[in-house]
Amino acid sequence: METINLENICYISYGLRANADDRYWQGEFTTDDCLSAIKDTTHPKQFVQGKDLVKWWVRRIWYLEWGTKRAPNRFSRPTFSELHEATEKLVAVRTPGVEPKVIYDAGLLHFDASSVGFVPWHYLHGVRNKSIRKTAKYRNEVKRDETSHLILREESEKLSLQFAPKYLLALMNSTFAKEWLAGRRRSKFHIYPDDWKSLPVALAAVEEQAAITALVDEILALYAEHGYPLTTEAQSRLQELEQQIDKKVAKLYEG
Repeated sequence: METINLENICYISYGLRANADDRYWQGEFTTDDCLSAIKDTTHPKQFVQGKDLVKWWVRRIWYLEWGTKRAPNRFSRPTFSELHEATEKLVAVRTPGVEPKVIYDAGLLHFDASSVGFVPWHYLHGVRNKSIRKTAKYRNEVKRDETSHLILREESEKLSLQFAPKYLLALMNSTFAKEWLAGRRRSKFHIYPDDWKSLPVALAAVEEQAAITALVDEILALYAEHGYPLTTEAQSRLQELEQQIDKKVAKLYEG
């Protein structure tokens, strides 16, 4: 089956750093200074750090200071709002250990630099900035002397529409991805954005993606009902669903 590199389907980037930018405001505030356990007018943004994520699910949500003198304008790495507020995205733990830990988000969740975000290119249509141009450009942004391997956004935005985000989530949390990354990742502990970029994504038919997405929905429903950690019974069902996903994913890459 034809495969497409993940970087051609999603914009891939670290999240924000909410500590003070030391170039101008050294030591003025830390990330913890900007977090609250409850939502209020000063802390309106849902926020996670890598340690708040488990495979498939968010186990804890914080609320991030926003719209003040320092937040986000004085952040060390503010990123850009569309990265966090895309209609759908995936977020992976940067330091997951042996196996990837990736979640699905459709709730405008902000995430930090101990996490890696994956936004389907079509959700970034029309968004232009220096960060994105390091990875991909529209045709009218490409200079004559630039290398041919540059991702063209017109093509990737159209291509990304062919992949359901929850299908991508299933692949990234699968045994296939774990084994593929094992021989290629630069660290035993970390999975960096560059490690993910060349993950081969099978161009599965709509029906095949839908079948896998349905299994992901069952997993997410388990967590929505039982929370984290899952009950023993729910954990058993999770393992069954993961095995079914692994079988379907493996079949896509046969031959």
